[in-house]
Parts: sequence; C-alpha cells; structure tokens
Amino acid sequence: MKKTGIFVGLIAGCTAPDTTSTSIAVEPNELGVTSLVSERFTEDGNQFFTLTGLDAAAQQVARVQQEIGIIPGLSQSLPGADDFGAALVIDFHGHNWRAISRDIEATTIPMLEGEDGYRTFFRLPAVEAALHAGHIEVEHPAVGERALDTEECSPSQLLNTMTAAQCCWTTASTGSWTWFKATSGPNNGKAIRRWASPYGPCKSSTGGSCSGNACYYGPNGFSMPQIWDNSESWNINVYVHSWTENWETFYEYYCGANTSGGDIQFPDVMGSNAMQNCPGGNGSDGTAWAY
Repeated sequence: MKKTGIFVGLIAGCTAPDTTSTSIAVEPNELGVTSLVSERFTEDGNQFFTLTGLDAAAQQVARVQQEIGIIPGLSQSLPGADDFGAALVIDFHGHNWRAISRDIEATTIPMLEGEDGYRTFFRLPAVEAALHAGHIEVEHPAVGERALDTEECSPSQLLNTMTAAQCCWTTASTGSWTWFKATSGPNNGKAIRRWASPYGPCKSSTGGSCSGNACYYGPNGFSMPQIWDNSESWNINVYVHSWTENWETFYEYYCGANTSGGDIQFPDVMGSNAMQNCPGGNGSDGTAWAY
C-alpha cells in the first residue's frame, strides 16, 4: 500500500523517486521533537506532501500526509462521478486519523481534542511554517474574551436534505466553521467539518470569482465538506483555551471534535436550505457541497 511504502522509506532513509526532502530544526519543546522532515513527491500520478516530526533518537512522534489525486472509494462517501480529491492523514503518538474531501485548494488541520500533546505539536512555529510551505494551514480559533464564539447551528447553515447531529457553529476572527455528525447515508455517524465563507457564496478560497464546482465556497456559503474516517465514537464539544501574555489573559472558545468521546453537548438540527449550484461550469449541480 502507498502509505506503508512511504513510512518504510522514511525509516530506512530511502525516498520515493524524484522526492524533494528537507530537514528542519525545531525549537526546544515539551514533546521532545528535535527535527522535521518535509517531503514532496508524485506516486501513481498522485501528489504527496509529508511532514514528519522526529525526536533525538530519530523516532517518529507525529506525521502528516496530504495526498491529492485519485483517492480510491472517495465517490462512495462524497457526491460525484469520480474519485478525484484529497486525503489528509494525521499520525500522532501512534493514533491515526484520516479525512477525505473533494477540496484540493485549501487544507486546514483542525485542533482535534482528546490527545495530549496534539495541540502543542501543531502550534510549534517550525511545524506551522513547514505546513504552510506545503499549502496546509493550522486552525487558530479566535482570541479574545468573546463568550458567544460557539453556539448550536442554525437550520439556514444546512441543507434541507439532512439532519446534522451535535451541530456546533464557531465564529472566529480567523474564520468560522461547523462541526457535526452525519445521521444517514454512507457517512452515517462520522464527524464532518466545513468552513464558512467570509466573502459570500460561490467564491474562491481567497474571495475571487469562480465557476461551478471550481468554487471553493459553495452556493450556501460553505466549503466542500471534510469527512473524518473512523470518527463514529467522537463527540462534538466546546473547548476553552487560555494563555497569558504581558500579564493579560486571553481566551479562545471553539467547537472541536473530541476523539476520546466526551459528552453530547449540542442538539440535532434539520437544515432549511435547498440544494443549489454555483453559476457556470458544465455539470455543476451543487452536490459538491452536499453537507
């Protein structure tokens, strides 16, 4: 399998053909990560970007892999006629999570909760910079004492063809999003994340004009969904993170997926929006944003 081959290559000191590999020093940290290895390569026509965090003994602490191209089985989970899209795999201290999406334009790593050290690793400046170079961003919830940063979803944020379980809405200065769990279909029980458009519906990721399914943000103002595999046991919870700078305490409130379960804190919400499409683009019927 592809992922196994890549992993063995890293451990053995070998790389895939035509691999671009970069070693990056890391600032001292409580996780003991001393270096990063960033790699880019193409395999079977798919494009790969990997970032591996190593300790002083060159043992893997964390690893991120993004694959863009034909993702086998993607069309069984997401609307569309083919399997073209992206897969994001996160391995942290032996825990492995995978998300799939038809979005290949802008990938964001969310702050999954329930695993000690996960937040610390992805907030390391060297890690954020290396991921940014690979066109992957790390989620940064809002900063500031805003008690209403999270709330249950509104029906207007969802399609009328579905009920979203545990639907939580986060408003943040750096972008807003929803987390919820599907209640039917091939993704029944799985956690789903979408980003809200700060520019309005049918826009590119930077707010520019677009046509049909080439739009990053769809007709109802959200990105294409990110579906997390093996997330049936997760629950959607509100988190509060605080820190102090120059004797002032800051807080951030946000919806997150608790990989260890947690309590059910949000109700099920039935959507009110009809399926629509973005103008232009042959065959655009809105199904790309069907969550």
